[in-house]
Formats: sequence, structure tokens, C-alpha cells
Amino acid sequence: MEETEEDFKRYYKKLVENIKWLCLSFKEQKEYVPDFTDRPFEVLDGYVKAFVLLPQLIDNRYLSLEAISALIRLHIFVDFTLSHPDFETMPEDKIDDFENWIRLREMAKETLKVMNEPEEAPDPFYT
Repeated sequence: MEETEEDFKRYYKKLVENIKWLCLSFKEQKEYVPDFTDRPFEVLDGYVKAFVLLPQLIDNRYLSLEAISALIRLHIFVDFTLSHPDFETMPEDKIDDFENWIRLREMAKETLKVMNEPEEAPDPFYT
């Protein structure tokens, strides 16, 4: 099945909305996922899943080179955070103070700027 222009717009929206989600404090982020989940993981995994759409967006010229670089850097740091030894055992009330979480939020905000996208609350349908 061939992808359409509407597919690419949806992929781009999913990517942007998950970056917006990363910009929020964890207190705000956790409101987007059920209590029974591993909420810190779910927040990061949302970006990982959206990042998989990057090749189609690049092929169809939806992103500048600067945006591609920022997205890749963000993905690398998300992966680094997921593999951090303290991440799995950190209590949720300490996530906002976690150095990597603070850096991720900063990187996400910078990525939105590079993409010329507003920093605002994400659309929960896409997160």
C-alpha cells in the first residue's frame, strides 16, 4: 500500500506531538498515560515510536537538515536515558529532578524551535 500525503502529515504530527510531550514536566506528562503503566518509560517510548517514522518524512522532504540533526540527537539521548542504571528504579516523584530528564526537556524544546513548531500542550490523540 502506497503512503499518501495525508499519511505523511499524520506522521509529522505524531512526531511533533511526542516532542511536545517531552517538553512538559513529568507531573504534566504522566497525565497522558494510565496509572498502571510504567509512565516514565511510556513518555520516552512515545518518542521512540514516533522516531521510526523519520525515514518517510525525510524521503518526502518534511524536515530540514537542522531538524533531522536535532531529532537524531534527541533520539540518542532518549536511548541513553532509557539505558541509565538509575532510570528503572527511580521513584516517579524524583523524575523531574533527574538530570537526564531535565536535559531531555531542554533538547525537546530546542528541537521544536528548529522545526518552527510552537511549544504547547500536546494533542493527547497523538501521544
